[in-house]
Amino acid sequence: MRGDRHVDWPGLVGGVLTEYQAHEAVRAEEVAAKQRVLEQLVELTKPALPALVMDLKVGMTRRRSLEEKGASDERWDIPTHEGVPVRGVLLAGDSAPRQLLPGAPDGEYVGRGGYLLEDGRLAILKYRGTWSKTDEVSAEWHADMTVVTADEVVRLWKFEDVLQGLQKALVGHRRGKAIEASRDRTRRLQGVLQVLEGMTTLLQEGSR
Repeated sequence: MRGDRHVDWPGLVGGVLTEYQAHEAVRAEEVAAKQRVLEQLVELTKPALPALVMDLKVGMTRRRSLEEKGASDERWDIPTHEGVPVRGVLLAGDSAPRQLLPGAPDGEYVGRGGYLLEDGRLAILKYRGTWSKTDEVSAEWHADMTVVTADEVVRLWKFEDVLQGLQKALVGHRRGKAIEASRDRTRRLQGVLQVLEGMTTLLQEGSR
């Protein structure tokens, strides 16, 4: 092209390379700072984790009932470590798999979520599976759980989202949501017990 002889190509390429290297250095410093903050927050939160976490689900299979129209049967997979269910709190990403093309007759499950486990480790659940509106197995997915470092978490998700996820869990618990949920479950169990006691009484009276 006309005028190319006047372009300082080595200088142009070198300038871009220098700017790129400077940007990468600043980016590395930023990631390292975010990593340190997340590690400190995890240590700070550790004592409260038993109150925040819930059982994780790493798989689900849903089959249509052949006997009853519209009914289905579900089986959930829960990860364990040394015989104890693995529990965690969602920091960022997906708490369950997402459907690709939900309007189609069938499709795939995708997604991933970053979790803080009860023992203070960080983990990623990566979801994969299939779903169908016509097959006997209407949905089946599995999540591969990988323990990761704080560095990997801050590289995969916006740091603000990670902080908000942890803050949401802490604020939600402080507002008494967990207590109210526990009380609600207790009330339901008491109702079931009353029904069972009534049935037992009727059976005893009928046997006399």
